[in-house]
Amino acid sequence: DFIGPHCKVKTGMITVLKPLIRTLEGHQKHTTNKMLFLGEEVLSIIDKQTHVQIETKSGNTIEAKCCVSTIPLGCLQHSISVQPESDEATKSRQPLFQPSLRDEKIEAIYSIWSGSYKKVFLTFDHIFWPEDPPIIGLLRRESVENNSESTFPGRYLLMYNLWARDKKIPSVEVILCGDLGKWANFKSDAVIQKAVLDFIETAMGLSNLSDSCTDCHVTRWEEDEFTRGSYSAFQLGTLEKHIDTLGATEWDGKLVFAGEATENDHMGSVHAALMSGQRAA
Repeated sequence: DFIGPHCKVKTGMITVLKPLIRTLEGHQKHTTNKMLFLGEEVLSIIDKQTHVQIETKSGNTIEAKCCVSTIPLGCLQHSISVQPESDEATKSRQPLFQPSLRDEKIEAIYSIWSGSYKKVFLTFDHIFWPEDPPIIGLLRRESVENNSESTFPGRYLLMYNLWARDKKIPSVEVILCGDLGKWANFKSDAVIQKAVLDFIETAMGLSNLSDSCTDCHVTRWEEDEFTRGSYSAFQLGTLEKHIDTLGATEWDGKLVFAGEATENDHMGSVHAALMSGQRAA
């Protein structure tokens, strides 16, 4: 990884995109062609031999000499797995890529893992945990099987101490990954909040934390239809050639692939996404 601290971007990741959007808007002033389409859901990307045609849900058709796809890995996996004849709801759905991607590309897409990584931000009206350690590991005596609807599986929980940075807001960031992340998928904030508080109470010998918890926010990248995962990673069977193949072009170079999943050294990070964009450009 790069030297330096990991950080949270104030006001969210849109902050990273704003300068890029402003650059495009600046170029757009000098042309009659529209360059920037926001909030457009892409239905199909079609090889027209001499160019690429992109069709959107709103009815827009965009033609270009080439297309750079930064579609997240989870969405690529989903788009390929949904077959038009599989059920009534998808019979009328066209394949995303027309013609289909090479078999090697499809193998690469399925060979990489689209991970689950939920962050649960909890704010309290007072501090009840050690003030200075930036990371706190919690352990409970008894393990819970991964079949409970209301209780976390396992015995371990990782908690980032957000209070330690500037001593302003009594808040923690609880990490749910692996089996914990899978358990939390599509569960309500209330269920997740209660399970986290129950775990903290058991591990720290406390009670009635719900009375002092003033706010809760749960990230849901895995459940968003436009992400379907939090980050990409190697799994058993993943080879370096799969990453190279995922980032390779299709359709005689007219279809280019970028995104954090295509960067071998920094996969799963924001800087991997930015680096892949530079490479694709």
